[in-house]
Amino acid sequence: MSHQALFGAFPISPEGSDLDPKPDDAVGELRGSSRNGAFSRGLGELLETLQGHEALRFLAADGTAVASPTSDGTRWTVLDGDSALPVIKALDDLLHACHERAADVAAMDFFRDGGLTAAEVRRHLAEARECSNVNVEMPSDDGDDVGFLFAALVSLRAFLRRAQRRAHRVAIFTWSA
Repeated sequence: MSHQALFGAFPISPEGSDLDPKPDDAVGELRGSSRNGAFSRGLGELLETLQGHEALRFLAADGTAVASPTSDGTRWTVLDGDSALPVIKALDDLLHACHERAADVAAMDFFRDGGLTAAEVRRHLAEARECSNVNVEMPSDDGDDVGFLFAALVSLRAFLRRAQRRAHRVAIFTWSA
């Protein structure tokens, strides 16, 4: 039996605990879902293998979100301009490490299951493009492949850069059923 895991990000009020979206077309939003938590699993393997990107643990659904889960299991992380910077840097560094250590990445379970070589990992990295709805804009609508994982990471980095430039606070959520 399969389940869906959701993630997303959007601008919110500059102060307080209100997590309601405050849309800004210049910042946009981000959303995606992966079957059976493939996004979290793939990212978790990357974080274990390519050490040093701890600022991204909240995305891997390992319980380190800034805020506690809500009653429906949603985990929220709120970032402002200053707290977004280490996450942006961690995304930059992780994507760079994936390229530099593509053979190690290809050997991980998530990537090996797809039969990928180091060259194919690098190709997926090069082809990853920024999306606002990763499932719609990427060929894998199930969100369970390498292209989706890299596109989601590239998209989050771009979203956070735009939000940081415009001094927006953002809410990032993960949810799994």
